[in-house]
Amino acid sequence: MAFAVEMPKPGNTVEECILVRWLRRKGETVAAGEPVAEIETDKATFEVNAPRAGTLLEVFFEEGALVPVFTNLCVIGAPGESAEEFRPKAAAPGQSPATPPAPPEPPARPAAPAAPVAAMAQPAAAGASFWSPRARRFAEEHGFRPERVAGSGPGGRVLEQDLRELYYSAPRASS
Repeated sequence: MAFAVEMPKPGNTVEECILVRWLRRKGETVAAGEPVAEIETDKATFEVNAPRAGTLLEVFFEEGALVPVFTNLCVIGAPGESAEEFRPKAAAPGQSPATPPAPPEPPARPAAPAAPVAAMAQPAAAGASFWSPRARRFAEEHGFRPERVAGSGPGGRVLEQDLRELYYSAPRASS
């Protein structure tokens, strides 16, 4: 009998995780307790294990997708079984199944002043300790250290998404 493997909730405040990579491919056999995927939160990377043995019948998300917790990631069962009943429900037009409904619009926060990327390569202000690990990694990988960033996370914490938005919206200096 086929069964779904859900995106776990690895922490009290975690609402969605990034599907980093599949460790098993569609059609492969998996043993009970064997890892089938790697997921990532703002703080850590985890493995998602198969609760029972079987064949990986279907995967519902691509690597890199942002998936809400308790959403079916994949289906394990016997070869030939249908996985369609486990497929995550279609979202509203313009949203993928991996995108939860948009939350109510928060009060507007002042936008950080745009500066050329060269100016943003300066060391971050003392508030850098309020950056999530993924935000720090993004900044290091892109050589991007803005002086001021308005964090959208709990308590004003700077998230990777805050840096991505600022990085990709900043004007570029021409060479």
